[in-house]
Amino acid sequence: MEKTKYSGIMEYKKKDDSISYTINYYNEFRKKVTKTVGNSKKNKMTLSKANKIRTNLLAEVKNRVKLIKNSSLKRTEYEVGEMTLDECFEKYYVEAKCNLKSFNSTKNQYYSQTSKIIGDIKIKDLDTNTKNKLYTEYKDTLKPVTIDHYLTTPKALINILRELDLYHKNNPFKYKKILNRNKKTTEE
Repeated sequence: MEKTKYSGIMEYKKKDDSISYTINYYNEFRKKVTKTVGNSKKNKMTLSKANKIRTNLLAEVKNRVKLIKNSSLKRTEYEVGEMTLDECFEKYYVEAKCNLKSFNSTKNQYYSQTSKIIGDIKIKDLDTNTKNKLYTEYKDTLKPVTIDHYLTTPKALINILRELDLYHKNNPFKYKKILNRNKKTTEE
C-alpha cells in the first residue's frame, strides 16, 4: 500500500487500485484527529472532496474554539448546563479521554450502566440533591456505593468542563459522606 501526503490529507493506494482518503486536523482540545473520509471506488471520493470535508471540519473547530474563548461566562455556563449528561459525555468527555487505553471500557460501562440511570439529567442539576434523589429512587434496587460508582464519570466530566473554563461553579460533587448526613437526620 503506497501512501502520499498532501496538506492534512493522506492518500492510500490499495491493492484493488482504489484510493482511500484520510484527513488529519487538530480539534478544539489541540489533540490530533485522524479520520477516514472515503474511498475512490465505494464513495467516489476525490482529493478535492476530501479537502472540502477537511476545510469544513476546521471551520467547525475554529467556531468552537471561539465560543470557548470569547463567550461570556454566564452564556457558556447556561449552554453547558442545559445539556444532558449524555450530550456532554459525547461532546467533551469522549474528545478528552479517547486516547487513553482504558477509555473503551469506560465508554462501554457508561452506556451499558450509567447512561440508563443518569444520562438524561442536565449538567446544571448534578448536585447533592440529585444524589439524594437517586438514593431514594433506587434504594430498593441499588446500594449507595453503586450510586457513587455511577457518579464517577460525571465527576471526571465536571473536572474536564472546569479545565475548559466551561463550568466555573464549585464542583457539585464535593458532598459530605453519607454516614455524616445520616447521623444528622437521626439526631433531628
